Amino acid sequence: MLSRATAPPPTAPSAMTASGSSNSRLRTLGRKRKGKQMSPEQLLYRLWAKTNERDRDDDGNPPPWTRHPLPLHLLDVGLVAETWLREDPHLFRRFCALWPEADPEAIRRALVLIAAAHDVGKLYPAFQAKSPQGWAYGYGTTWSDPVPNGASFDHGAGTYRIFRTLFGGRYGAASGVDRNWKTLLPLLRVGAGHHGTLYPENDTLPDPSVRTHPLFAPLVPVLLAELVHHFGPPLPLPPEPPHAFLLLTAGFVSVADWFGSNADSFPLSPDVTDRAGAEAYLARHREARTAETALREAGLIAGFRPPEGTVEELFAALFSPDGEQWRPRPGFQAAACAIPFGRNEGPEIAVVEAPMGLGKTEIALFLATQALRHGTAAGLYAALPTQATANALFARVERYAGRIRGETDLALALAHGAKHYFRDYRALRERTRRTVFDRARRADPRDPTPPSEVVAPSWVQPSKRALLAPLGLGTIDQALLGAMGVRHGFVRLFGLARKVVVLDEVHAYDVYMGVLLEHLLAWLGALGAKVILLSATLPAGLRRRLLAAYGAAAPPEADAYPQLLHAVGDAPVTVLPDPAPETARRTNVRVEPIEAAGEADDRTAAGVAWVREKVLQGGCVAWIRNTVREAQAAFEALRAEGIEADLLHARFTRHDRNAKEETLLERFGPPAPDNPRRPAARVVVATQVIEQSVDVDFDAMLSDLAPVDLLLQRAGRLHRHDRPGRRHGHDAPVLGVLMPDAEARRRLDFGTSVYVYDADTLARSAVLVRENPVWTLPDACRTLVAALYDRGEDHWTAGRLGVDPERLSTARERFKKRRGEMERTARQALFTAPDQFPVMRSPRNDRSDAGEHVALTTRYGAHSAAAVLFRPTPNGPVPLGSTSPLAVPAEDDWQARLAVEEALALASVSFPWYGPRPAEADPPEALAGLYRWWRETHPYDDRLFLLLEADGTFRHPSLEGAYDTTLGLTVARTKDTPPAAEDVPLEDL
Repeated sequence: MLSRATAPPPTAPSAMTASGSSNSRLRTLGRKRKGKQMSPEQLLYRLWAKTNERDRDDDGNPPPWTRHPLPLHLLDVGLVAETWLREDPHLFRRFCALWPEADPEAIRRALVLIAAAHDVGKLYPAFQAKSPQGWAYGYGTTWSDPVPNGASFDHGAGTYRIFRTLFGGRYGAASGVDRNWKTLLPLLRVGAGHHGTLYPENDTLPDPSVRTHPLFAPLVPVLLAELVHHFGPPLPLPPEPPHAFLLLTAGFVSVADWFGSNADSFPLSPDVTDRAGAEAYLARHREARTAETALREAGLIAGFRPPEGTVEELFAALFSPDGEQWRPRPGFQAAACAIPFGRNEGPEIAVVEAPMGLGKTEIALFLATQALRHGTAAGLYAALPTQATANALFARVERYAGRIRGETDLALALAHGAKHYFRDYRALRERTRRTVFDRARRADPRDPTPPSEVVAPSWVQPSKRALLAPLGLGTIDQALLGAMGVRHGFVRLFGLARKVVVLDEVHAYDVYMGVLLEHLLAWLGALGAKVILLSATLPAGLRRRLLAAYGAAAPPEADAYPQLLHAVGDAPVTVLPDPAPETARRTNVRVEPIEAAGEADDRTAAGVAWVREKVLQGGCVAWIRNTVREAQAAFEALRAEGIEADLLHARFTRHDRNAKEETLLERFGPPAPDNPRRPAARVVVATQVIEQSVDVDFDAMLSDLAPVDLLLQRAGRLHRHDRPGRRHGHDAPVLGVLMPDAEARRRLDFGTSVYVYDADTLARSAVLVRENPVWTLPDACRTLVAALYDRGEDHWTAGRLGVDPERLSTARERFKKRRGEMERTARQALFTAPDQFPVMRSPRNDRSDAGEHVALTTRYGAHSAAAVLFRPTPNGPVPLGSTSPLAVPAEDDWQARLAVEEALALASVSFPWYGPRPAEADPPEALAGLYRWWRETHPYDDRLFLLLEADGTFRHPSLEGAYDTTLGLTVARTKDTPPAAEDVPLEDL
């Protein structure tokens, strides 16, 4: 897009060739002058902050060169900051709450000045030399020395270097500059990091040229005087601002700079040449409410208007389908909704421990609504374990958003790498585009407030911005990046700081993600964000660690279940058990251990026999396996027996998996009128993909042996809904657990399950399964999980487990070593802690805009690879799920690019891969151009392009296998592929 200029650009001299210069040379710059002499005030407005050098017209040609004067860009960003603090009172209150010792007006003035001063470092000649035309029009008019080499100059670090030199160390305060700027130094340091890096102190040493350079040095006080003239002088602040305040400032300045750098809002204005012109420029933008319009259109200023009334009335208004009046379920859900959540500003946490199907999501949304009603929170983000679980919740959150929106549009963002390919979110994006177009076409000055809508603005679509939307849901990965040393990670924390952050399935994360989660909670607590943790099976030790990480007091020893723990600030934790446990619905699940001797095929045969017996009497039966290969084997064995079955796992292309998930929900989801699609008798074979946050309901279930907390999660898919008279004789839920026989267990031989879960936990779970033939839910969720995780090795001896002591010792040592490696790796990736000055020593790109590759950062090991699958046709290779070949899209055709990216994403499939990445290999000639375009435009995404043979097989230098729309992907290493350091049987996973 071409940047718009309000006036013709001044004529620039011809470009000059950049070259290096020594320090002695720099000290003499400006002494040899040429042309007309000019004052610092005149030169200041000839320096540039933005140019149009990267713009191109429709034919690819550059427009005539022009620029945006440096003072104007600083005024643009200062105006955004000033407007944002005025239009979003909750934001300003949060700043003041984090630094109660400081005067609120001094805070307001400081934040505006810090935002305005963020790019003072662009005064440096080295920065101005980045544009040959800009150099020639500015500094180049006043001297004839060699042009400095600015290729690697960091103007952010330059900004703080200027202020540190003015006020720091042996130099003392600079003359001609208000000394109250010195009290802003810590804020200036983090504001200088607006390009994503928070600088350590030693990276920004003082620079004598700031005081001595004959041309550059006089400009510094002149530029600061301009900012003070337009925004007022800095007011004194107390020393040592809280680190949370600094973090919030860093995010605030970065986002304000993004808005202030938008040429659609602030067109390049080269005709402004002095303070009078700048005054008129700023007055025009204030009168036009430019910054307010930009912030509102992006969705960052939102108005909530939740329904009013009693707990029952509010619950009904938030969640009832049209024409119905839902009420909280009597007992725990009703009591949980009635707690005084959100009445106080500042940190607050609730931990909801309740069984599957009790309405934890509704409890979380209800409590978040209370915080919005009281004005103690300004948004919501729901963080879920996977993209699939986020997608499954999207429709409910979108409906909820429509019931709490106020007079202005409410922005809703889905935050994960594949959101652009999720049908429901794409529909919301399309409705948003139509809304924007219709309002522009039908704009009526007599009706400035059209009806509000739930929208998904374009501005919040990049992953770094998604958490800034007032309302959002997505994967936990997007939130965890805020706890890590990645570029702009602090912007993610800024986006979460004023929200209610709901973290679902908090028991489900490994040691690596657990370290990240605890660090995230520490920052959320320091920033005053409100947090709601949800879990069905939360071990007591983990509960204590999560509360401690957030900064809450130690919880009492409470073993009630279900229960809700609630803490405001550092006040004691209150515990809300079920107020009427005798009225709670209890379900007795009969648990049948199925022990099978021999190899994997023998266990599969034993499972088929159990499933056949159950399904012959009718009903819907699920069989959950621990690995994809075992699921495929079970599915094939059932088909060989003539048993109707469906197969679902993670190794289908996204296109095929979407279709299978829709069919699964249609057939086995909540009851619909007469539920015509629920089969009379059918089996679903699946992996862990249906274990969490998926509302499916089965009459009987078989599961491979897994940790008992996960078996409880799986059991939550049994008799989930009332279907009186429609269970085909399965009147009581039954869970079969397929496990090795006693001799295999003695050897800790759990087959390929040990590549998913550790052997010690499986051995403990086998004992609990065999010793507890009936699980009374929900009570068993507490007792079994406590027995598994809260009892130590002194309880779980080799004798009690029935295993070989030496093998057990070896397994435990191996597991401890792995846990230690995971913890160390996670801690190396962390952002600084809240008790430290926020810095990033070696910030990394988070790669989160590269689709699923966000998992490479937030999840341990990255033992996976991905491929795009194509089928041969007479017209050329076609991605699976598409109907025609793809052409490389034109560079400026974003719609064509999105269509190609979607087709490739829908044809992609992930698979486990240990060791070095698959070898680089050129795809077939027919795919070479598309593959080359993909790698150039997605440099972090190294998925393979594989062309299938007519029979579905493929071969690559590193791997070979086949794809079938019924079975999914099978893959194995080729014989020539170097073995991985970890001896993992890839073909068996």
